[in-house]
Amino acid sequence: MKGCLNVVGIIFLLFVIMFVLASVFDTGEEDKPDKIGAFLYAEKAVENHLKAPSSAEFASYNNSLVTQDQDTFYVQSYVDSQNSFGAMVRSNFEVRVIFVDEKIQTRILKFEQR
Repeated sequence: MKGCLNVVGIIFLLFVIMFVLASVFDTGEEDKPDKIGAFLYAEKAVENHLKAPSSAEFASYNNSLVTQDQDTFYVQSYVDSQNSFGAMVRSNFEVRVIFVDEKIQTRILKFEQR
């Protein structure tokens, strides 16, 4: 009986230590909007705007493609995709991404085919 109580006490102590360590090392960074997240939301908004979204080939992420003003991000990039005739065309775009109260608002500000 005494051995069981020791095991339960050790398990309880381990849970307390894990909880304390988790709260000490939790910086909350995952809750904050970032440039990479904004870039991905902008891609999704543009993808929904395309004639053939499955053909979309977006530019690789580059930190200079995204500017930030508090919780508002502006993404300027390009996508290669098929038009309604099946030809691959490049389109330049600018998307505003706003993170508000755990909601994401996207708006395509510019979408131009070359």
